[in-house]
Amino acid sequence: MTAEEVEELRVCLAAVANGHATVVQLGDCAEPFVELSPQSVERKLDFITETADLVTGATGQGVIAVGRVAGQFAKPRSNPTETIAGREVPTYMGDGVNGAIPTAGEREPDPFRLLKGHRLAQRATDTIRQRNRSARRKIWTSHEALLMDYERPQIRIDGRAQYLTSTHWPWIGNRTRQLNGAHLSLVEAIRNPVSCKIGPGLSTGEAEQLVRALNPHNEKGRLALVARFGHARIRDELPAVVSALRTAGLEVTWMVDPLHGNTRNAADGTKTRLMPEVLDEVTAFNEILRTFDLHSAGIHLEATGDDGIEECTTSTEDRRPPGSYRSLCDPRLNRSQTTEVLTVWAEGR
Repeated sequence: MTAEEVEELRVCLAAVANGHATVVQLGDCAEPFVELSPQSVERKLDFITETADLVTGATGQGVIAVGRVAGQFAKPRSNPTETIAGREVPTYMGDGVNGAIPTAGEREPDPFRLLKGHRLAQRATDTIRQRNRSARRKIWTSHEALLMDYERPQIRIDGRAQYLTSTHWPWIGNRTRQLNGAHLSLVEAIRNPVSCKIGPGLSTGEAEQLVRALNPHNEKGRLALVARFGHARIRDELPAVVSALRTAGLEVTWMVDPLHGNTRNAADGTKTRLMPEVLDEVTAFNEILRTFDLHSAGIHLEATGDDGIEECTTSTEDRRPPGSYRSLCDPRLNRSQTTEVLTVWAEGR
């Protein structure tokens, strides 16, 4: 990514912070290397454009369309190993780290995957840039800044500022946002806008420290906080955080991720996210922001335009059709589920 592109996105996100636009950010949980051909990337961009158009129609506002694309190659995991077919193997951590096939060889971390991921991300970015030149809606890239050995070498100095060139808009996960951690240190130093996931157990004091660290100049659009508390906890925990930051006069763009806090195991042992719980968290988020007269600025989803998948369900007892769970990691919304979630969010803002 170039400094000019990052600066343009900063302007766009300042408009979001001022209530003049919204953000739709979505894509795969973990990007498979095999789905980064120009044709595959184009299909993803079509889906992102479609969802942004939906929200524009529902809100009457401009939409900043952002993909989890061109670099979403790694995922933090709860356990270092998992048992598959009676064998314990290292946990899959994204194509940037190891392979999804559950064999000892494939699951061995391989640093050369970082180089392959970089090449594929460059190719995907070229496809996005070419499309953006003529498309009516520009699409921005984003991914979790998780792998320090991938991110640090891609910091460039332009003028007197440092830019992370691996993506337009990096985010820090709820598991890696420690105040004295390497991930926070990385994004503190860059000019890119950043976002940070926040979830259960976050104290108001920690939230204030986090915001002051990530947005030291209190700029509009610099920092988005993405709430992912889960439907059972968001009403109890988010209001205190919102109130504290507002009282302190700290600039934050508020977004919601209604998926990660609602992950559970289905009856067949796979992960799922239940649509009633996802929709409840969206509704709760909008209600909380409205209580404080704040702008529900954006939504962040793991989603795919493929309606042939059924990874998120209505109940843990739902039986999925064979072959309908294809995510390499966590369950994604399919096209129709994405439409439902976005409609509830957009109409309830």
